[in-house]
Amino acid sequence: MSEVPEYRRGLTPRVLAIIVVMVPVTFIFNMLLSGLTAWWVHAGMLPPSIMYIILINELLGRLNPRLKLSRSELAVLLTAFFALGGYAYTMYGELKFGINIVSTYNNIMSAVRALSVDPAKTFWLDKYSPLWAPPPEVVELAWKGLKPGQYIDWGAWIGPITFWTLYFITWSIWSYTIAFMLRRQMIEVERLPFAMVLPTAYPIVWSTEPKNSPQNLFNFRSRLAKIFWIAFVLGFIGTLPDLVRYFLPFIPPSSEWSTHPVNLNAFTSSVLPGASFIGNFIIPRVAVFALLPLDFLLSGVVAWFVMYVIYPCIGVATGFLPYTPGVENHPSHYGQAVGPIRAIYATNTGIMLGIGLYALYMAWPHIKTIFSSISGRDVEEQGVSYR
Repeated sequence: MSEVPEYRRGLTPRVLAIIVVMVPVTFIFNMLLSGLTAWWVHAGMLPPSIMYIILINELLGRLNPRLKLSRSELAVLLTAFFALGGYAYTMYGELKFGINIVSTYNNIMSAVRALSVDPAKTFWLDKYSPLWAPPPEVVELAWKGLKPGQYIDWGAWIGPITFWTLYFITWSIWSYTIAFMLRRQMIEVERLPFAMVLPTAYPIVWSTEPKNSPQNLFNFRSRLAKIFWIAFVLGFIGTLPDLVRYFLPFIPPSSEWSTHPVNLNAFTSSVLPGASFIGNFIIPRVAVFALLPLDFLLSGVVAWFVMYVIYPCIGVATGFLPYTPGVENHPSHYGQAVGPIRAIYATNTGIMLGIGLYALYMAWPHIKTIFSSISGRDVEEQGVSYR
């Protein structure tokens, strides 16, 4: 008879207190820090990388075992910090713009920007003064700063602040609800790896293993622990320039060694005009991609070969795609700006919609079980009631 796993509560009062404090502190601190440099630098120090959290957690546990966060508590804390740090946070602790639920926030902002120019601007801003945007003169005042005698019209900001706060909360709740509903199908049935999360998930598991376990990160008699910490020290040294260059700008960033442009167009453009053989070889992502299944990686290669090699070559050869020497150095030219087939729109809209409908179809029996528990027999999943 198989044992039923015991699930411990992760959203405890102390974890909730940490999250409540860290959200405003992270947002305000990172925004102030980013104001000291260019916006595209993504300057930020909070939330801290999961490795620093694990080290602090281990230190607290040695001072008093009751202070150490459990595996479940660390998982909940990671979820909140993932929302704060952005989609690359779980991969290697890279921070993006303040509060950023995956990349959805950026897509929402794209829609807002589109509504701020004609023809949508004439309808929304000029006629109705929408709730999500203050009057243009108020925005201009906030952008350029106050002059002597001017003041902030907080009344004009109450509506937008309320709207976006409620929108963000609603979107967050909805996102996590959908993720929970699809969890069993994606993880237990399809066994998807979610490679971007594994560099953070594994250290959480290893750091909370029994003290004498060979998988415990702090069992330094274990070969696994030795290999891990050697790699950690090398990685820390490799990215240390990014911290130092905030104070000494002449220090080159870690991207000097971690990101290498690759451009083969000089050798291929004469044979395959229009085909794009240009990109970046990013060393840290090699380890992450190694965790992905081969069919996933092969799908990306095939998609690139069809849309960025075969399609441009056929278009240029037959004449339905205009050709200018050097256009190969701009991969998005034929896929976004020119030609009858715009791969960028298929990627951002068509493929996402297709995957969503497919996931809904595959998980529909399980989703029906969730909704039927509202009025019928309650069902639990990993200790969480569907109700």
